[in-house]
Amino acid sequence: MRASSTRRKILFLKVGIAAAAFAVVVGGLALLLPRLRERHLARHFEDMVAIERPLYRIYTERADPNGPIASEEIDRFLVSLYAEWGAAERLDLVSPGGPGFPIVVLLLGHESRLRDYHGARYRGTDIRYNAGMYEPVAGTIALVSPTLAGDDELRRGLYHEATHMVLDRLVAGSDPEWSWWLNEGLATYLEASRFHADGEFVLGAPSGRYLRWAAATPDATIREVLGYDSDSFRGRGNTRSYAMSSLLVAFLLEGAAFEYRDAFWRYVAVERAAGPVADDALERTLGVRLESLDDAFRAFVRERLAAQ
Repeated sequence: MRASSTRRKILFLKVGIAAAAFAVVVGGLALLLPRLRERHLARHFEDMVAIERPLYRIYTERADPNGPIASEEIDRFLVSLYAEWGAAERLDLVSPGGPGFPIVVLLLGHESRLRDYHGARYRGTDIRYNAGMYEPVAGTIALVSPTLAGDDELRRGLYHEATHMVLDRLVAGSDPEWSWWLNEGLATYLEASRFHADGEFVLGAPSGRYLRWAAATPDATIREVLGYDSDSFRGRGNTRSYAMSSLLVAFLLEGAAFEYRDAFWRYVAVERAAGPVADDALERTLGVRLESLDDAFRAFVRERLAAQ
């Protein structure tokens, strides 16, 4: 009995030592990894500085005036997104599986630095027409600061890519993830978030330029939008895809006297759980045939354009 007791004590001591050593290693890595990451990121800047907050971390050139503006804008957007769309019946951002923080944003000084940062992952992809991208592998948003002319362009780029990041983190580890029309449609709808004349910050809106484009191309259908793939959003010909996807999101959230808003959020939950689904999943959730909504969709575009 005495020998057995001694062996147990030795075993407990070994376990304790191993646990302590593991804690030291984990703690050391927690301190070391951010420094290694910053050293890696600094290669893409002339004189990098960091703006750090609980919800985000922005890396920018010291002389770039967009850094402080980006900090204010991303903070406003994330706080509003959580307050208005964070509930369980919407994006469910506050559940244990909700997105982690901080969000990492790079404000790069030149288009060549965007390509260098993304490297081999996008070697075969045309990114000439991108002012910025969300990189799911690295989990970062990279924007080309000089191409974002004025506060409006900077705001739109930040809101758009931050939406992609939030959606990606909601389904981390899932394959497939979101359908292209929903992912890009939500990001493009939310990039138009803005202050109203009364000082209220409003999440999302149908873009005026996309309303004008859609009104001039009335042949698009809802079923066509649901069929968009990754190629639909690349290169010069991607305006139709961004326009119709974002306006479909706007219609489902705001159109028909908000008749389809609750059904839209239920459909978002379906995709979050199962990934992209067949067209009839949206039909079943809405309770109507997609073709029966095309005329109402076009009327919504005309009405919102007239109200601009």
